[in-house]
Amino acid sequence: MGGEIVEGVKGAPKCLAKQPLGNSSATSPSKYNGMMKVEICMNEQQAKALAEVFSGEAWDSGGGIWLAAYWRGDGKYMVFSGDALCEYDSEEDFDEARAAKTIVLASGDEESWVVADTEGNTFYRNADLKTGWRFREDAEHEAKALQSRTGERYVAVELDA
Repeated sequence: MGGEIVEGVKGAPKCLAKQPLGNSSATSPSKYNGMMKVEICMNEQQAKALAEVFSGEAWDSGGGIWLAAYWRGDGKYMVFSGDALCEYDSEEDFDEARAAKTIVLASGDEESWVVADTEGNTFYRNADLKTGWRFREDAEHEAKALQSRTGERYVAVELDA
């Protein structure tokens, strides 16, 4: 299942390719020549941490879209994005966004919540990766726990993409 490459993102995996209008997998859909593109991206910290685990590389493929990749022992090129893992048979296939296999990691309809205090400080589920909780209820539970321990006021707020 190949896809078109998003303009300006050479070698982008299929998961970053344009998706047809009406695709419910886009979190923040933006119109793009009659199409919608998926905007589920990992941040720099996430890409670097993932690349370190696999002894691969992390890079900003353009527009703040961070990817992590490595060459597998059998010669396959594995590329992680915020929403999928794509396997490529060759570097040419990667350059032309022809993934041999794709595993969708996120559907795009997930929310991300963090905890904030009255001074505007943000508390993440994982501070190193700057990721929040998937469900508002989980972030609210953490906010209540912090409030009970400190006596200060904490609230759950939706994490901006």
